[in-house]
Amino acid sequence: MSREPSVIASDPDISAWVAANAGAGKTYTLANRVARLLLNGAEPSRILCLTFTKAAAAEMQERLFRQLGEWAMLPDAELRARIVAIGGDAHTSLPRARRLFAGALETPGGLKVLTLHAFCQIVLSRFPIEAKVPPGFEVLDDASARALIAEARQHVLEQAGIDDGPLADAIALVVRETGEGRLTGILDAALGGDRRKLERFLGTTGDIGATLRKAHGLDDGETTQLIASGFCSALAGEIETLREIHAWLSGGSAKDLDAMARLAPQDCPRRRTGGGRAHHRRCGAPPLPHRQAASRRAGL
Repeated sequence: MSREPSVIASDPDISAWVAANAGAGKTYTLANRVARLLLNGAEPSRILCLTFTKAAAAEMQERLFRQLGEWAMLPDAELRARIVAIGGDAHTSLPRARRLFAGALETPGGLKVLTLHAFCQIVLSRFPIEAKVPPGFEVLDDASARALIAEARQHVLEQAGIDDGPLADAIALVVRETGEGRLTGILDAALGGDRRKLERFLGTTGDIGATLRKAHGLDDGETTQLIASGFCSALAGEIETLREIHAWLSGGSAKDLDAMARLAPQDCPRRRTGGGRAHHRRCGAPPLPHRQAASRRAGL
């Protein structure tokens, strides 16, 4: 009779590779494997379990200690049945099985169920010279990183307030074009999961202005006003098509009316740069019957 795959994978005498979906029982299988190692006489201090996340490590440790704790209190018949159910030997010494819980608790440092990051940190802390890291280093967690970024941002803003150079101009542009939430989002996107990504980019970039212009397809000397003027010129060439679309949308649904409103003269970039109504006419934007559109939205 064939054994269940989880029982086979929990056998400490074989090397097993388990691939399964979330919730399929991988943690359960690993906990049983550790329990069987302890039943076979392995020292708790010589067992190491590695996981990807802190949540998985905590779940693994909690499951294993709960299992060993239950074994310490079960009657003989039920304890033997539990051991057999995970693939253990039916002739295992029950008193020794009951002592596993106390042995795991008394092990210096406890059963080692760690994340990969925590394990690597332990190795680096034991061999800092070989790893070329400062002895006694501390790992920067996400909360500390966010606090440092916020402190650095505040420092830059304070410096910009007393500076009349390019930094002040750059901060003024950022503040004018974005809000605090948007600025935080930009910094998060720039840094991402790699805190040195922005540092490497700036270190390999000579003229940051030229690099940004090239990335956005801008020519030297091209300004917001020139872009707006070019947009209006291109729009003027499509004005008849836009008028037809405007008229067609005026008889549609509420969403169509909203789209029609977006074709209104106030959306012309010349309006935003202070060009006034004459600029809208030169831009060729179609007139919008505002009152008629408002009446249709109200169902009049």
